[in-house]
Order: sequence, then C-alpha cells, then structure tokens
Amino acid sequence: SFAQQRMWFINRLDSSSGMYNIPLVLRVVGDLDVDALRAAVVDVVVRHEVLRTTFPDVDGVPFQLVHPAGEVAERLDWVVVDSVGGIEGAVAAGFVLQEQWPVRVRVWGSAPGEYVVAVVMHHIAADGESLGPLVSDLVAGYVARSSGEVPGFAPLEVQFADFALWQHEVLGSPDDPSSVIGGQLAYWREQLAGLPDVLELPADRPRPQVASGRGGQARFEIPVGVAEGISRLAAARGVTPFMVVHAALAVVLARLSGSDDVAIGSPFAGRGQPALEPLVGMFVNTLVLRSRVRGSESFAGLLADVRDTDLAAFAHSDVPFEAVVEAVDPVRSEAFAPLTQVWLSVEEARAAESVELPGGLELSPFDGAPALAKVDLVFGVYTAESGSPWSGAVTYAADLFDESTVVGFADRLVRVLSAVVSEPETVVGDIDLLDAVEHASIVSWSGAEASREPGLVTGTLADLVENVEPSFLHAIAVVDGERTIDYGELADRTNVLARELIRLGVGPEVAVAISVPRSLEMVIAAHAVVAAGGHFVPIGVDAPAERVRFILESTGADVLVVSAHAREAADRVDAGVVRVVEVDASAPIVGDTSTITDSDRVASLHPDHAMYTIFTSGSTGKPKGVTVSHRAAMAMLRADQEHYGFTSPEDVILAVLDFTFYPSVLDLFRPVLSQGKVVLVEQGE
Repeated sequence: SFAQQRMWFINRLDSSSGMYNIPLVLRVVGDLDVDALRAAVVDVVVRHEVLRTTFPDVDGVPFQLVHPAGEVAERLDWVVVDSVGGIEGAVAAGFVLQEQWPVRVRVWGSAPGEYVVAVVMHHIAADGESLGPLVSDLVAGYVARSSGEVPGFAPLEVQFADFALWQHEVLGSPDDPSSVIGGQLAYWREQLAGLPDVLELPADRPRPQVASGRGGQARFEIPVGVAEGISRLAAARGVTPFMVVHAALAVVLARLSGSDDVAIGSPFAGRGQPALEPLVGMFVNTLVLRSRVRGSESFAGLLADVRDTDLAAFAHSDVPFEAVVEAVDPVRSEAFAPLTQVWLSVEEARAAESVELPGGLELSPFDGAPALAKVDLVFGVYTAESGSPWSGAVTYAADLFDESTVVGFADRLVRVLSAVVSEPETVVGDIDLLDAVEHASIVSWSGAEASREPGLVTGTLADLVENVEPSFLHAIAVVDGERTIDYGELADRTNVLARELIRLGVGPEVAVAISVPRSLEMVIAAHAVVAAGGHFVPIGVDAPAERVRFILESTGADVLVVSAHAREAADRVDAGVVRVVEVDASAPIVGDTSTITDSDRVASLHPDHAMYTIFTSGSTGKPKGVTVSHRAAMAMLRADQEHYGFTSPEDVILAVLDFTFYPSVLDLFRPVLSQGKVVLVEQGE
C-alpha cells in the first residue's frame, strides 16, 4: 500500500530503530498457560497474513512476500525473557523487514502468578486500530487452546494484501491527474503550499540531528464542566467536539510557537468497508489540518474556519499521507516529521481497563513499557459519558521535552478550552494562557509591582517628550557622528514634525510607519509620532517591498516618515498608497515649535492608547505585529531606569539596537527620563 511504501523506505534508512513499532504490552494475573498462549499467537499469525510477510524488493521496488502458514509455528519470534529489560528491548528494537516477519512476542514471569506479555508489531503491518482485532483474536485463540481445542475464527473476507491491490487499482497513480488520488492531491498541494517546515515550540533541549524516538507520556484531565461545555459549544456551532479541541489546541500552539500558521496531524482510521474491520493491517491515514490563527479574531471565527478546514480534509482523505508528502515535497529530515510535528486524536474512552478470562486470568495494560515518539507531541483526548471528566494523555519526544513542560502545555489547552466554552466570542489574542503562579512570577521578575506604585506610570510618554526640564534645554541629548542635538532643538524639531503629522490626521490609535536609518532623524521621527498621539511602526530601511507592503496593510498606516537622506522604503511603495513625510535634522527649523497638548491633537491621548508596533522577522511564517501601549512602555522604561540607574544628565547610552528590534524603544526614550545623552552607532556598524 502507499503507507507501507513509506514505512519500507524509512526502515531501509534505519532498521535498528523501534520508532515505528506498535506495541501491545499486557499484564496477566493468574495461572497463565504459556504453551496455550504460544499456540494462540501462532493461530493469530496464521490468520492475519500481513504478520507473516516480509518486504523484499526487485530493483528497489518493494513487494509483499506472504510466507506459508505452515512455517509459523517454527519461525515465530517468541522468547520467554527473565526481566523487564527483555520486554523493553523488544518494544524498542527495530525490524529488518526484508528478512524478518513484522511481529515478535516476549513473555516475562514478573512474579508468582503474574506475567507481562508483549506483542510488538511494525507499523508496516499494523496500526492502532489493529490492536482491537488482535486482542480479540488472541483471547479467543487462548481460550480455545487452553481447553485443548482449535479456535473457530470466522473466516476473513480479505487479507491486507488484497486491500493494497485494491488501493492501487481504485485510487490510481499520483502521476495521473484524472485518477482519484491525482485529483485529491491537487487539493493538498494548494492547501499545504508554503507551510513552515517545523513548528518550533519552547523545548527543554535543542532538537538533535536524528530523532531517537524515545518518548514519555504526561496525563491530564478536562473537568466535567469544561467537557460538557465543549459538547454544548459543538452542538450550538454545528461542529464536532474534535473540532472544538482542534481549534483550542491550534490557539495554544500558535501562542507557544509565535507562529500564526499551525498544522496539526490527525489519524483517520481508513477502514471504510466492513470487511476491513476485523483485519490487522496499516489502514490508518494521517490528515494534515492547517489553521491560520489570527490574534485579533474571535474563537468563534477560528472555530468556523477549523470546521471548513476539517471537513475539506475529510473529503480528501482517500489520498494517503505518504502521497501528500511526496506531492507537497517539504524539507526532509531525520530530526523531525514532515508537514506536521503535533498530532491530535479525540475518541471515546475505553469501557474497561482490564479483561477477565476463563480460568481466573485478568488482562490489563502494563504501564512499564517505554513510550515511543514518532512526532514531537501527540495529544489524545478521551471523551466520557455526561457527568464525567474527560481524560487526556500527551505522548512527547523525550529528545525535546521534560514531562513538566508537557504538563504545562496540557494545562494551557485546558485553560483555553475553559475560557472559550463560556465565551466563544473571546478574541484569541486575549485568552490568558498563564496561571496565577506564572503571573506572580512575571510580576516578580519584571519589577512591575514597583512600577504600579501610585504616580509612577501615570500619564503618557508624550507627556515626558513634551515636558523637558528648562534647565536641561541646552544639554546634549543625541550624538550622531559629527552631528549633535540638544534637548531644546530636539523639542523644537519634534514639535514641528508632530504638527505636520497632526495636519495629516495622525492621532491616537493611528499608525505611522517610520523607515529611517539609525540617526538623529530616527529619534526625531519617533518622538514626533508620540507627541502627535499616534503610534509608530518601524520598518527596516533595507526591508523588501513585500514586507513593507505587508506591514503597511496590516497596520493601516498611510503615512510613511523617511529620512531626507534615505528614501529607500518610500521608493518600494506604490505611488498613492501612503503619504511620505521627510525629516531632516540638518535643515533649518521652520514652523510652530510650541509644546503640543491634547488641545492640539485630533483627540485626547490616554495611557492605554498604542505607542508603537513592532513586527517579528517572519522566520516562522508571516511577520506578526505586537502593539505596546503608553502604559506598558512607561512601565518598561521606569523599570529599566530603576534597574540600571539612569538618573543623571551625565549618563551616556550607546544606542546599537536596530530600530525594528523592540528594545530599541529604550534607546530612543531613555533621555526623556534621565536627561542623559544618547550616542548613536552608525547604521550597519
């Protein structure tokens, strides 16, 4: 099958890895008949041809070689081990699929009357849904064999090899646009075009060059009230509980990664015919569900988008994940999975954790088996009947994460779900991901408690810009190479430019783009926008035209301030899109230099109005803008002043930060607090 082809290829790269093993590890309590168990395993392997199949190739093209049923009793990989290490080794060891059957069994007598049984299959021959028929057949076979009988299995209508032949015949070739698979691939190529190669989440360790597959598992719980809220929200919005959880997880991943482009993988059973239900085999498909998570959008809006995305994916689910990978052709790496590194499943919880067999045997899951991590994170949510909480588990890559970190991820998912089920119109960017302890830690680290003392963060930064102590008017404020400017001249040039901006309609909540090299002009431009009441948006002087246009469109800025000596950004903008204003610190001062107040502005300025917006680099997708208020900027400046002791006109600050890097605001406005001197390092130095 298509899925087996990828498993075969990965196995050829490294047959020693157990990353793609499907382990069934059971604790057996009671008087186990080990010989009857072995006979039952033989019966199961005889019944399911794929478990007695090797995968050789002819000229690099693999095929399924089904071995005779008569070989099973002698060839079965069955070992009775003497320690848990034998179980762990069987789970972690790889298979050489060209030579070995894709199944092994280990039995360990862990204590008198207690055993651990491990049936380990390779993913080329089984999937998670295969464990149901496997356990059912194994139990039926054991019950019969322990009674001296031959199990009376109902005949299977087809074998997995029949499915593989059918798949190629019905779906056709990926190279044929008129085939089923060819038509669906066109959708996936468009849907996943430009998807970031990796979703970079905050990890405890750097990603290794080759993923080891070592995993761990962290459990969590969705409280009753939240679980019932998910069901109510799903019913009210015409979606499934899976879609609600999917949208909430997309919010968490977007906020943790800083990317608005989030792809989540979801398993799709792929057993569309009744004849396939009792088979062991690799039918499962992985759908890549891509979401654009915009911080300004309501959760209800995101949920509607997720519904459309998920339904479209389900409508194109015939094409196997492996064919999608080939068609989209993402970066291939042994360090991370292609297209998506986070998976999600939402399914009903199993009815019982243990099974009782005749003869007093009791089967239950064995928790001591090592977890395997095929991707970075796999979120599993297990629904329950009304009035009961939902359980959850996150299988994580131990290469990257500690359990405590993953528990934090799960806690944030529950926190988002709790917020949105009660207020689905909540803006995504306003959802609080932090708990009370984290909030307290941030306050402690930042010194924000001190910044909240009465009178410390009142007013706006414009108040400080406009109200320099008269005794400092002749003190040097900024040094730019051979050019200097004192506080009096800085105030005059700021006021003249600010009044020009006000005449253009600049005021509170109005964005003004600034693309000026590190220079006197840069300081004047930023101060003038703040004095006018607007909020400035820095744009790199060497920014490509596409980025300039994107930032202007995102912020709605239709005024662009440039240096009279460097108009590069203006030249990259289509005529008529923005009004360009030049600033020149060397030109004569012409205009009204009087102090600007609210009476001069288009509207009153308040501390919670925006002061500036900084955009990210866009390395994880499209650039994202973060807007900072006067209140927040004032708190940052005050904390900086108190921490570093900028309190004297003798202070000298060396300004080296790029204007588009958010801490540069400290370099620009420290002087208005301490009346110190800023020395600008030349652009590019």
